Amino acid sequence: MHCMTRISQQECRGILELREYTFSLGIEARVRRRIIMNISFYLIPKSEVTYIHQEDTVAQALRVIHKHGYQAVPVIDEKGRYVGTISEGDFLWNLIEEYHMDMEVMRKSHVKSMRLRWDYKPVSIDADIEQLDNHILNQNFVPVVDGRNVFIGIITRKEIIKELLKQKKDVLAKRMYIIHSKRDEHFTRAFFKHALRINNKQ
Repeated sequence: MHCMTRISQQECRGILELREYTFSLGIEARVRRRIIMNISFYLIPKSEVTYIHQEDTVAQALRVIHKHGYQAVPVIDEKGRYVGTISEGDFLWNLIEEYHMDMEVMRKSHVKSMRLRWDYKPVSIDADIEQLDNHILNQNFVPVVDGRNVFIGIITRKEIIKELLKQKKDVLAKRMYIIHSKRDEHFTRAFFKHALRINNKQ
């Protein structure tokens, strides 16, 4: 005596199709969430970022960079708009080229009077993750602005690398999941074929 419910061939086929559809829908949903994810997911907000006002003196800016140990920091204006990024090298270059080694004059000057050699281009908060590609290859971080060019934070190369490593692990896990799911699928098909044979004999 077999402990099975009597099912039709059509019902059996329907169960298999539903299972396959559910599996594919789950994969598609995860991929879709990955695609539409914008850069806000990786954003380090302004409140957690070290930045300099262009009205600060060079001496103040030097103290900020020395205190936090960064090689480069964003610069904003009095309205909070992003105006550029200043690096350690900019101070030395300006001291030699613009201030002719007169450190005292340079220290009293404002940051806005300095020439910034590197153009750290910002991206909009509405940008897609793919739009970061060209920026993150050449910059340690990418400044992020809103529609009025107001500085709202940064995205670091470190965070992008961490996400890429996570995606790599996810892909490997997904492959293993698919392999095991395929094995389960073969088992399920064999089970229902066996059930159909029993139904046909009865």
